[in-house]
Amino acid sequence: MPRPLRIAMATLFLGAFLFMPSAPRAGTPAPRCVPTSGPFSACAGNTGAVGPGACMGTQACNFNSGDIAKNGCQSDFACSSNEGSVGESACGGGSGACMNNTGPVSKDSCVGPAACARNSGAVGKGACHGAAACQFKEGTIAKNSCQDDASCFNRHGPVAEGSCIGEEACSNSGPGAIGKFACIGERACKNNPSPITAGTCIGEPDPTTNLGVCEIPEPPPGCLAAC
Repeated sequence: MPRPLRIAMATLFLGAFLFMPSAPRAGTPAPRCVPTSGPFSACAGNTGAVGPGACMGTQACNFNSGDIAKNGCQSDFACSSNEGSVGESACGGGSGACMNNTGPVSKDSCVGPAACARNSGAVGKGACHGAAACQFKEGTIAKNSCQDDASCFNRHGPVAEGSCIGEEACSNSGPGAIGKFACIGERACKNNPSPITAGTCIGEPDPTTNLGVCEIPEPPPGCLAAC
């Protein structure tokens, strides 16, 4: 091979090597447990694993013992004294979202102030959105259920997928199970202890009585039974 051709080919290969795209470098991991020190430190007394971007806020995960996935517990006291596992981006959106929670919490669930505070049942993906949505709740909540403020507040019993949608939709209800896509509307099944069939109890409160479609009215103060 003539010398000028060899030089040209070597130059070509060298240029191709120099301009080859480099392998992407790993970015800096997102911070976790912020603030890191002081009386308001996010993870004082924490014994659970904490993912990147998780436990952000005043005492967000202090004395937590559950494993926290990335971007979980992002608010003040979000997972303080929590014992359940927390999925990605869960337990945020307001102070105390999962404070004293003992049930496993799935991805994108328990969003809002006290959304799952003192909850003791499993929470499905995207469930329990709203202030006190599942506070004091007992029983399994399926995905995308309990949407709005106090929607499943103090609920005792299981809730199937896509149910209890609306403010106080299923508050103080149970122990009867609620089927799929049921109890949709403000106070739709409030105080109702009975099982609710799938696809029923849908609508807004009666304009005359102001009761939800399947709401059981509370007895007057001082009454232990019907007066």
